Amino acid sequence: MNARTNAQFLVTIDGETATVGTAAELAVALDVLQGAYDRSVLSQLAPHLPAIIRSGRDLLTILRALVSDDQLYLVNTLGAGLEDIIHDSRELRDILAMVSDSIVEETLLRQIGGSKLRQLAAAPAELADLLEWIYGDSDSLLLGLLGDAHLAQLFDSGGELSLVLAMLSRPLQQNLVSLLGWDTVVELIHNYDDLAALLGALPAGTSAGLIAHIPAERLQRLVRDPATWHKLSISLEQRELDLLHLKLEAAHAQ
Repeated sequence: MNARTNAQFLVTIDGETATVGTAAELAVALDVLQGAYDRSVLSQLAPHLPAIIRSGRDLLTILRALVSDDQLYLVNTLGAGLEDIIHDSRELRDILAMVSDSIVEETLLRQIGGSKLRQLAAAPAELADLLEWIYGDSDSLLLGLLGDAHLAQLFDSGGELSLVLAMLSRPLQQNLVSLLGWDTVVELIHNYDDLAALLGALPAGTSAGLIAHIPAERLQRLVRDPATWHKLSISLEQRELDLLHLKLEAAHAQ
């Protein structure tokens, strides 16, 4: 084992001294103190926290033992070091699922930073997984930190795009569609499943724009028989079905 693994750090509370070397040991100490001296313990260990908290799982263990104010203190104390602590999107997802304070959530995302977040959300499913567990303005913040360039090249199919759209509010859906452009969104539709996924993820008002931009002959190839139409009719609103029907009629008339 290396020196870092063996390191033990002193903490003194009411004249009593203990040593802490791992996240599990720190969590036990915080649990025993029941919140009375959590901030004192964290401040004493502040220079050593990156040596104690070495993974997202470690961070989750400690955050669970803290109230929101102390969670915020911990996140700010770790600061940019969070980039080295959180190793994959699942670790970040689990932390976001546990944190209930929006300020802690937003501070965590800002401290991790755009560069690391782009690594953690390198695939649409990873981004959708993160978005599922953040609320309020945090979803907008996450997209902003990822940046337009990352989002613009993230999707290879309508199914992938639908995963993310389904996790966004209507204004953010519209922002993402505007960033990509309808022509790009249409190009992501490779088959019926892509079409159905996108129409299912978008509200009727926005999906009308998608339907309007799909060439009639292409839509005819995607919805090619009564069975396919029946599958669509089960999940779509009447307004969407009416628009699709008009577009398909136009294709048959050509």
